[in-house]
Amino acid sequence: MHSGSDTSSTVASSGSPPGSNLAAEDIQDWAYDVAGESDDSDGDIEEIRPTDVEWNPQPTASSSKTDAVGNHPTPDDYSMLDADVKSGPMFVQPHLSDKTATVATLLSQAQAAQRPPGSFHASIRRHPTQDGGLGVQSHSPPSSNTVLYLASQKLTSVRQFPHFPSISELGLNSTSPHQIAAREVWEWFQDHLDSLLESVRSFRFDKFEMHLRTFWSNLRGNHREVVHAPAFAGLMAKADAIVYDEILEILRSRILLPIAPTSLASLRQLANKMEKILLIALESYGNTFVEPKVELGARFGHLVLRFLDIYHVTQALNTSLTNQKQLAEMRRSWSKIDFESVRNQSALVCNCRHDDLVQLLEVEFVGMLESLTKSTEPVREVMAWADKCCERLMGSSRAGHGGSEERRAMNSRGVLIRLSYVTSQVMRDLTIRGDPAFGAFQIMKLFLDDWIAFKVLRSVALSSNSVAASVELEQSSGKSEGAL
Repeated sequence: MHSGSDTSSTVASSGSPPGSNLAAEDIQDWAYDVAGESDDSDGDIEEIRPTDVEWNPQPTASSSKTDAVGNHPTPDDYSMLDADVKSGPMFVQPHLSDKTATVATLLSQAQAAQRPPGSFHASIRRHPTQDGGLGVQSHSPPSSNTVLYLASQKLTSVRQFPHFPSISELGLNSTSPHQIAAREVWEWFQDHLDSLLESVRSFRFDKFEMHLRTFWSNLRGNHREVVHAPAFAGLMAKADAIVYDEILEILRSRILLPIAPTSLASLRQLANKMEKILLIALESYGNTFVEPKVELGARFGHLVLRFLDIYHVTQALNTSLTNQKQLAEMRRSWSKIDFESVRNQSALVCNCRHDDLVQLLEVEFVGMLESLTKSTEPVREVMAWADKCCERLMGSSRAGHGGSEERRAMNSRGVLIRLSYVTSQVMRDLTIRGDPAFGAFQIMKLFLDDWIAFKVLRSVALSSNSVAASVELEQSSGKSEGAL
């Protein structure tokens, strides 16, 4: 991910530290023609100037053991933190003669900018060079829609989240300098996470970046030392994953609501820079602490980018599904699909069961299409259907295999891959026949693939075991290259 920038800073409260290749110009003309409306709204992005950070924790009497090159201190400095831990950090157009529409014409103005290239591998970090500059994070004041949204939210602290870790899990009850420092850092860290959540709820992503950078750069002395302890780093990693997932849920809940263009641009900028923001903030920390934390942040940034793509596709899909003529065409086209061919090919390639495909394609999806004609929120109907199918398929997979977290993650990915392949076979049939509803179904496929992928990857990508495994793999790869 790219780098972050210095932005405005605030004073922390309560004494805590602050903390399908698509053409963009052509993507949704058809969608707005069908609805008989267009939207050419724009927003200027306001540039802000950095200000001073007013909070600075003081080091304790014990001096820092971190050396000049950023290696973490020796185990002797916080041996009691690791007493019970033996492992490292966890971690388309009506006027086109009713012929086949293209994806580009279906998605036109719903996407403000071309999506950046990217891929999702075992490790998704870009490893930016240190000579890259930091651009200024842009933002705009919260809109009235955002204020109304905030008023309806229950602003819960991370301390009230179910399954949120507690410092008591480490048994730090002594009055030694390092254990006192650990308890203090944990309180500050929870306040820091609350600040991150507040900045997302208010759509002030410039503050999100500021909180990330200032919190870590302001830790000193024993407070900086203790975070390197594997037990403490693991606790922080678990908390980070829970907060990242909560942020993704906040964004997901906004998928059908209007979001200001400036807020979308600011969010995309933040997501693109997550990796470098963390690299800069953690510049003088030990590598074993930094690597898993940056990998987790990079994965979170990738998922935010996927949300932004889904948001634009959702606007186009909503326009398509609220047109009754289009829905009738889609139902006629669906009845002409050669489902036997789809089932056979999917069984040979992905080992999909015929019974499951009959239920999914010829019963459930047909019922969902019928229900859209009566719905005032058709996209929400599609979302609910996709969630139900995903839960059923993944639940069946888990029941059939069980096993470790890694095995369950593999099974979830398997369901995702199978569903994507089946939908591609449906699109193949529509393409060969030159079906007039091809464009509408292509938008539907894009949405379903991305929506289900987003749901699956939230649990898989933010898994501490998955992060730790990718970091170990990357480090092993680096050693092998060095040996050559």
